[in-house]
Amino acid sequence: MKEVLKLIIVVLLIVIPVRVYVASPYIVAGISMNPTLENGDYLIVEKLSTPKINDVVVLTINDTLLIKRITSIENEEYFVQGDNRGNSLDSRIFGTIPKEDIKGKVLLRAYPFKTF
Repeated sequence: MKEVLKLIIVVLLIVIPVRVYVASPYIVAGISMNPTLENGDYLIVEKLSTPKINDVVVLTINDTLLIKRITSIENEEYFVQGDNRGNSLDSRIFGTIPKEDIKGKVLLRAYPFKTF
């Protein structure tokens, strides 16, 4: 029992800081990033690097999480668009976003495995 408790403590000391400061999982909801990302795809998003043009990022607009591609950067303001331009709520509607609204850059698609 003592060993299990030690393992739980060690896992919490590693997992929580990594999840808060380094990388987090997100699930794609919607079709705005088709065909690049599909509804239900499981993503790992890293939080350490500075996003660049063409990166796919997770961002917050009015407390709503969105996944979009950066198409332009000007003075720390990001213009983002969905890859499915006809079905995307993006900067063409809500304008540019500050860097602070970007939660992180998509590092990899962890699921489904066939498109890994």
